[in-house]
Amino acid sequence: MARERVVTGCQGVWRGGCGVVGWWDSEGGEKMNLYVVVGRLSRDPELRESKGGTAICKLSVPTEDGWGERKKTTWHNIVCFGKTAEVVAKHKKKGDWVSCTGRLEVEKYTNRDGVEKVAVSLVAESISFVGNKVQGYEPDDSYGTREGEDEIPF
Repeated sequence: MARERVVTGCQGVWRGGCGVVGWWDSEGGEKMNLYVVVGRLSRDPELRESKGGTAICKLSVPTEDGWGERKKTTWHNIVCFGKTAEVVAKHKKKGDWVSCTGRLEVEKYTNRDGVEKVAVSLVAESISFVGNKVQGYEPDDSYGTREGEDEIPF
């Protein structure tokens, strides 16, 4: 069985980016729905609780594709649940960098006016905090030196 790995749409972290990582085989076997979004939060996380008591946190992360006049911004709606939702809501705020990995979910619904709508969300399996300083942390200037060690003679 021939398997291929596919990565598409990756951008540099400095601009925010997203990409799809997936596997498929030539015989039509397993497929994977894995999506990665890296960028700054466009607003503070919105935390709420489901009827069953599960924490739900909604995030919004924009990414950019293209350059100059062809530059395009895509807004990603991200949802996380449980302990992840609580931690993100407690420690993240608008402008903070995050790296979200999960699956895309498409939901069709009818709004109050009877119009059919489609909502696309990234259901986050994991969210990493990237590029942010931790409050109260001061780097140690002695990093990389040993006590009593002289300068290197060359």
